[in-house]
Amino acid sequence: RRHTRCSRDWSSDVCSSDLLAVIPAEAGQQAKQAGLPVGTVLPQVTGEDLTGAKITLPDAAKGRVTLIAFGFSYDSRTPVEAWSEQVRKTFGSTPDFSWYQVPMVGGFGRLAKPFIMGGMRKQTPTPRNTVVVFGGVGPWKERFAVKNDALAYLVLLDRSGVVKWVHAGLFDATTASTLDQQVQALLSPTATP
Repeated sequence: RRHTRCSRDWSSDVCSSDLLAVIPAEAGQQAKQAGLPVGTVLPQVTGEDLTGAKITLPDAAKGRVTLIAFGFSYDSRTPVEAWSEQVRKTFGSTPDFSWYQVPMVGGFGRLAKPFIMGGMRKQTPTPRNTVVVFGGVGPWKERFAVKNDALAYLVLLDRSGVVKWVHAGLFDATTASTLDQQVQALLSPTATP
């Protein structure tokens, strides 16, 4: 007997089977080949942080090296939080560094905005670093070539908002080390834009 359930994906209304998803090794490469090429300015994305303030990225991050962890489903929450926690612990006290978690909510999730925001406020220890975007999910999924919305989609920006590194995946120590090296290089006084 096949068991099915509705996905906790707020950006679509599709039910999926309860099959084990296999994440291809090239998942990180897919994001790099998508519409967020390294060397270009990140397109603007506007949402609301958990204090209620309107935030537009990359504008809010100008002048700081910034990691943005995008999530496209409830299932992406765990990897997004894991990546965010890693950079918060490693670079959180660095004045020239910032980070944001950006849950992208589409479909019928937009109708549940008060419930979604309330739940996130209760569960998120860093309300100013979580920017929730309601609507406009499709173009961002295309930019990242999203094939698996349970992954975190990461973008590292330099101080000018230029994309310097892109990755899609679950948290892993090897990639975290690469990310740390990228951040250190961008924080270096000799880093060029």
